Amino acid sequence: VSLVNKTVQQGILDVCTHGDDSGMWESFWVVINHVTQNIRVAHALRHLSSMTDAEVTTVKDYEQSLSYAVRIMEAVRLMVEGHYYEMQEYLFSQVGNARSCNVLEAVTGLLVRLCKDPAAADHSELFEVDCLSQCLTLLMELAQGPNLRNQEFLSTMGVIENSTMLLAASFERIQKQNNDVYPSQIRCLKASLLELMLSLVEGRLDSKIQNNLIQRLEAETLRERIQFVYMYFVFGMVEVAQGSVRTTANCALPLSSSAYRLFSPLADPAHLNTEILPAKDIAEELLEDLLDDELDELFSEAL
Repeated sequence: VSLVNKTVQQGILDVCTHGDDSGMWESFWVVINHVTQNIRVAHALRHLSSMTDAEVTTVKDYEQSLSYAVRIMEAVRLMVEGHYYEMQEYLFSQVGNARSCNVLEAVTGLLVRLCKDPAAADHSELFEVDCLSQCLTLLMELAQGPNLRNQEFLSTMGVIENSTMLLAASFERIQKQNNDVYPSQIRCLKASLLELMLSLVEGRLDSKIQNNLIQRLEAETLRERIQFVYMYFVFGMVEVAQGSVRTTANCALPLSSSAYRLFSPLADPAHLNTEILPAKDIAEELLEDLLDDELDELFSEAL
């Protein structure tokens, strides 16, 4: 299935549809729901300075359940990989079964509850970020193709609002663990959040989801993310290589510096030109002395 083998996927679907596979989907729901119900307790226990043996067991059980959930969601994703429409429909509702499980609803509930606010995101562990990423990957497979019903369903389940919150979140615990203000795991997660937003509007001929995005997605958050990522990658993080990045103040171009304010959308163009012109002249002189291959190397390193 991992090679997008349609024959295998079709065989799995045939087995599911020609019998009552309620038990399999009930087990899926139980695993996902067990994690969802224990998130709040596990997060609260992690704030304690010390834990009893019973509390340690509770936290370990939560972490193990989270690991199971990630593996189960990956197995389900492989069943629908390649935007397999018939399986997308089946995972929404198992028609003919004694009991049906809406996979989209279960996974969305886990996604929203796992990091329901910025404080929860700041205290998240790396394995929880991995689970968030797995939720997003599965939901993208269920929405792309496109599957119009799944797109509309997801757009009203809190995914857009939760994505806005996660895009703005700092994930402070993981920042400190990686000594980086923008760790690679968080970069991948935030990229997946935006990919999911694109998946919701993929292939649509109407503006229904676009209107939902406009109403629910905060434009200011997107603007701030674009600015931050621009500063991080174009100007670089000098301290990253030294392993000492802890806050955005350690940027190669500190966000509180006068240089940063020159790149603000509110900066005065005349003042910007005055400040940048001397550096522009120096840069032109340096570049004129470089050969073509040296220029290629310079700009490839810069980007």
